[in-house]
Amino acid sequence: MLSYASPRVDSAPADANGASLLGLWSDDSLYQGSMEGNRVAFLAGGTGWFEHANALAAELERFTWEHLAAGRIRMRFTRYLYLENGHPAKVEEHWHSDPMVITARVGRGTDALNRAVTVLTLEDPPQPDHRYALVRRNVQDTDDPAIHHD
Repeated sequence: MLSYASPRVDSAPADANGASLLGLWSDDSLYQGSMEGNRVAFLAGGTGWFEHANALAAELERFTWEHLAAGRIRMRFTRYLYLENGHPAKVEEHWHSDPMVITARVGRGTDALNRAVTVLTLEDPPQPDHRYALVRRNVQDTDDPAIHHD
């Protein structure tokens, strides 16, 4: 899918082929047939969110982020939202208050159908790497799936 030789992200917003993490990313096309999906969004203003969803529920974790040297990014989780079908949304402060520093790489890869895609890899040893394919570069705060449930 993606070589570890892929470039680390840089701080400048890049075009659609550049090594920028800005945009909406999803693992749907990388792991077809999965019963759940994951998305991550990085917005130019230094905010974003992780979304983990299946047919019955969704979890959203909002965060702030900033670039550090050598392709590293510092993330600080701010809010947690849990949505379950037929139940009111559960919104709370995120329990993980310490900043998290990870390495981000963006490069060319292939999806589950062997089509060329731009792939974001988030490395947080000793955890397994997380990979996402680019959905679109243009993402706004209003695209946040939790916006209607706070």
